[in-house]
Amino acid sequence: MNFLYQYHDLGLFNMAVSKTFAGMAKSFLESSDFPLSQLHSIKALAAELDAFERVSGKLEKPTFGIESIKIAERNIKISEETVFTHPFCSLKHFVKKEGKVSKKRDKLLIVAPLSGHFATLLRDTVFALLPHYDVFITDWEDASNVPLSQGSFGLDDYVQYLLDFFKHLGGDAHEKIHVLGVCQPVVPVLIATALTHQLNLDFKPKSMILMGGPVDTRISPTKINEMSKSSPLSFYKDYIVSEVPPYYKGAGRRVCPGFVMLMTFMSMNPDKHFKSYLNFVEDKSEGNEEKVASHQKFYNEYLAVMDLPEEYLLDSVHHCFQEHTLPKGLYEWKGIKIDLSSITQTALLTIEGEHDDISGLGQTKAAHDLCFNIPQNLQHHYQNPDVGHYGIFSGHRWREIISPKIVEFTQKIKES
Repeated sequence: MNFLYQYHDLGLFNMAVSKTFAGMAKSFLESSDFPLSQLHSIKALAAELDAFERVSGKLEKPTFGIESIKIAERNIKISEETVFTHPFCSLKHFVKKEGKVSKKRDKLLIVAPLSGHFATLLRDTVFALLPHYDVFITDWEDASNVPLSQGSFGLDDYVQYLLDFFKHLGGDAHEKIHVLGVCQPVVPVLIATALTHQLNLDFKPKSMILMGGPVDTRISPTKINEMSKSSPLSFYKDYIVSEVPPYYKGAGRRVCPGFVMLMTFMSMNPDKHFKSYLNFVEDKSEGNEEKVASHQKFYNEYLAVMDLPEEYLLDSVHHCFQEHTLPKGLYEWKGIKIDLSSITQTALLTIEGEHDDISGLGQTKAAHDLCFNIPQNLQHHYQNPDVGHYGIFSGHRWREIISPKIVEFTQKIKES
């Protein structure tokens, strides 16, 4: 039995006292009552205590915190509503309080990654698209909170969830939806969309926007692709997957702990994270509050992680990184062989970042070759030369360059 989860929690428990003292010391050093609080060395020490306080405990699930947006110079209030619930995922709706001048907008389903971070990692994605669409997002549940009685959750279940969400949002054949998958979800989004065509369902998406995902990882394999391919599934079962301890709601469930995914992501760019830490200490020392706040905001989100169900982890590794069943035309969903060439009525936009070190160049674009029966005027690919993986869906290039291309694409197909 793998006791990795218990060892990790014991470590956090042992650090709890240190974390508390670090927080108290930081507050004291930053207090205006402390006469040396403005010294460069004291500010640097406070910054180091701040960083330690954040990494020495488990961060709670963040909130989207989107209270309002601006549309045509009007401030529109936003509220969040859960409109559909499954054990491992809820469908969240960002409701606009526009009053009598409300405008009917196309529905957009954003499928957030189930890869260790919470859906709030796409806060910037949601915020940029809210003025243009009626936005919904998949809000994945931490597997450690899902009771064992709720059963397992694998890739086939993920696809079923998407079909249920498609039907809920576009069950009326006259109401079309757009679906946007960021990173890992591009594969289940493709499968679910193909099924709406193969089964001739009424709720076919109007368009698919696939961003930085592993459609075909044989193309330009990245370090994480090679890591996933090099180890047999037995390695993941024995050394990565751990049983949820009895003091969680999901006691007994076998999961890939979120802290393992976090360590994997951070180990890919240790120099980048260490440099970010040094810059944070320096900015804190120099009193650059804007940069300090930006750093804290990012890492408060980045360090908050969730557990993945074992079945889903193993399915993803097997199908996406080791056997490449979808691009080979071998993937079956509940006995139905998935045929991506069946997709004819859903437009396709793929987006990649030149410096993406998680999904290599060409891996997402491969969807066009596989969905070759989509009319050419309903297909488009965009590659941003200046962004890495996270820059595809967050940051100023996302807001200023990439998101407008999505709006332009969906508007174009709406008019065609």
